[in-house]
Amino acid sequence: MLESMACGTPVVATAVNGSPEVVTKPVAGRIVAERSGQALAAAAEDILNDPPSPEAVRAYAEDFSWQATSLGQMALFNSILEARKNS
Repeated sequence: MLESMACGTPVVATAVNGSPEVVTKPVAGRIVAERSGQALAAAAEDILNDPPSPEAVRAYAEDFSWQATSLGQMALFNSILEARKNS
């Protein structure tokens, strides 16, 4: 998904694994709750009818750089350690 978005292409995915955490804004694509061809096709059609600009999609994907992701992980780990220290 991130490779697609980094190329400026929004995605359509089902709500499994990390998809909902990655696709959080319409510019990134669509998450469908129902795992069916009809739901996927409807989401793709929605994007095709009003596509975001490739530049906007690419900019969204840049928030998931290795540096940003690593900093987020470190913040999470530090908050867990701090919570354990205070309990």
